[in-house]
Parts: sequence; C-alpha cells; structure tokens
Amino acid sequence: MKNFEEKISLDKLVNRWTVLGDEKRTEEQLELMTSDVNYQVYFGDQMVVETVGREKLIQEFKTHATEVNRYFSLDGQHIVDFNRAGATGTLYSQMKMVRVNSEGQEVLTDYSVKYQDTYVKVNKSWRISQRVAYYVIVNSKALSTD
Repeated sequence: MKNFEEKISLDKLVNRWTVLGDEKRTEEQLELMTSDVNYQVYFGDQMVVETVGREKLIQEFKTHATEVNRYFSLDGQHIVDFNRAGATGTLYSQMKMVRVNSEGQEVLTDYSVKYQDTYVKVNKSWRISQRVAYYVIVNSKALSTD
C-alpha cells in the first residue's frame, strides 16, 4: 500500500512539472527538482544538452520559454520502480510548441518524448534528481491561418 501511495505522489510530481512548464512558471517548475539536478536531452543517440544544477537550468528554461509562444503537453504512461535510494521512472509525453518563424508565420512542432527520471525524497517530498529526455519523434508544420 505504501508504494501505491508513493506512486501517486510521483504521478502528481511529473504532472505538476508538465502543467507548470506549459504555463511558463519556470521557477515553480524547477523547484520540483533537486538543487544539484542533472538534466540531459538526446535527439536520437546524440546528447545535445547536459545541464547540472537547478539555478543554471532555470536560466536555460527561461531563455527557451521566451522563444516559444505557447506550449501544450500531455503525459502518458508513467512506470515507477522503487529502490533503496528512492525511485526511477519512465514517462512518455507528447509536447507541442508554437513559435513564430522569420516570416511571421506560426509553426507547430510536435515532440514525442520519453523521460528517464530518478526521484529522491527531500524533506519528505519527492523531487526529480535526474531527468534524461529522449526526443524520439519531432515533426514541424506551419499552422494554417484559417
């Protein structure tokens, strides 16, 4: 029963992460991570970003958010395994980002992402201590003006 309750807490953690990201509430979003978080991004087999530390990640996320008009994300399957140190999890997510290109046209980019997370408890609350994002499918298209 305890693992069931902890799993629900972790589901709430990753869902809150997503909602805060869509709302561009970066500082609140990053409070859900440990201060020494390790965040990595892969496109295919190539790592394109690795950031260590919440403060540095806040600045990177804020910069990225200025380049995006709006976000819309949905979380799917979330598989969690508990261990002595905390827990690990795999989360599947669909993200949409709308940006304006150099011609002033809105462009929608769809991302299919698999997150590999490590979770630890800090002051009795779950936090993400490592997140590895694998961008599996990326598709962009201009939004129609109709």
